[in-house]
Amino acid sequence: MMNAYTKATILAKSPSDISNFKRKYITKLGDTTIVFDSPAFDLLVRYIQFLKSKSKKVQMTSRYYMRPDYVSYDYYGTTNLAFLIMYVNNCTCALEFTKDIILVPETDAVAHVLTKCKVPKEILPYELKQQI
Repeated sequence: MMNAYTKATILAKSPSDISNFKRKYITKLGDTTIVFDSPAFDLLVRYIQFLKSKSKKVQMTSRYYMRPDYVSYDYYGTTNLAFLIMYVNNCTCALEFTKDIILVPETDAVAHVLTKCKVPKEILPYELKQQI
């Protein structure tokens, strides 16, 4: 059985991991701090209106309350896109994911944006692979 550290290490290598969509990366190099924007996040910002326009409204249920990862899994077959669900619904963390109606982008719209982010097709869940 895989431990949490090993699983986190594997997920961190996935281009769809939330760490790749941080607004800024901060790295220390000796006494110097290097800060740079994530290009993947900027691409997501550019496509937010597209994603919202291609979203369906879904009634929040107790299963989804503060669990965008469940929404991601139920609609896309992976929990890696929970950040996308939160972003489209203007939530900065799962604790804010409490609206009565949530927006869930259509799989073809998500596949389009992930393709623009150059996410390799072979790591996408089956539902999204069919859209590319």
